[in-house]
Amino acid sequence: MVSGIGARCRVALLCAALVAVASGCSGSDDGADAFVTDALEQVRFTDEPPAAVTVVDAERANELLAEDERRFAVVDQLGTPLLRDFAVPDHRYGMEPENAELAVTVGRDSYHGFWAGEFDAAAVASDLADDGYTEREADGGPVWEAPDVELTLRVTDERISWGQGGDFDPSVFTAGRPLTEEPRYPALSECLGDVYRADFAEGFPGDPMTSYAIGQVAESPEETSEVLCVTNDSEATAEQAAQRLRQEIEGGGDRFRGSEVTLLEGDVPGVRVTVPQHGDQLPGRLLSQDIDLVTALLRV
Repeated sequence: MVSGIGARCRVALLCAALVAVASGCSGSDDGADAFVTDALEQVRFTDEPPAAVTVVDAERANELLAEDERRFAVVDQLGTPLLRDFAVPDHRYGMEPENAELAVTVGRDSYHGFWAGEFDAAAVASDLADDGYTEREADGGPVWEAPDVELTLRVTDERISWGQGGDFDPSVFTAGRPLTEEPRYPALSECLGDVYRADFAEGFPGDPMTSYAIGQVAESPEETSEVLCVTNDSEATAEQAAQRLRQEIEGGGDRFRGSEVTLLEGDVPGVRVTVPQHGDQLPGRLLSQDIDLVTALLRV
């Protein structure tokens, strides 16, 4: 059990993290979507997995945004914090959503990430040079550095990598081990199924919730739901988490109507919660509004 001040601090930190992540396809239960697995394979770490990772199926997100921009605001700008900065240039660093196939953001405070797709590297480089960006050599090829903020970009015809820290180098995506080698991440990916956006986060050290993910599902633009997947440190704590989630759903009234809680199958203990959307409920609400289900896990 997590008790007293420790639990309240964890809840406060988690709420802040969920808000930060939120500011930044057909449904199926048949297993992990290929784009999620591909994204996790490209996110590397050396010691501990990153605190948070957001992946967006850009092609599906663009289709949904074309249907209803307000309803699917959760994937506006493909969930990329870099494009929410007030100083984004008119050419947007060449990061036009219609040219992307996959968008990945890594981190919770200092972000880095990439878009994969089809880009005009020469045109983007010319625009960056006109804006005063300077080119320098780095591991794997040249990068561009902003003149007045901590921003580094690497541009090719297939990929735009970016980082908001002064020491960022795109080689971070090739060094270390892929997240797919950390067993709980393939388990989370399998749990999520066919989603168009997935947000992964690490649990707090010592807590029975080792990690979790929130996925966005769209059977159609009108029929949407979310799925919360949790990994735990034991079967016993997974059972406790499932019970706590059922209590939260029962006490949440119409907000969580139709939600279902099941235990994960396989070698990694955990819980899966499916949460339909009704009426004016919008995709992404588990990230920014109805965060009760996630915060309940900190009280297991």
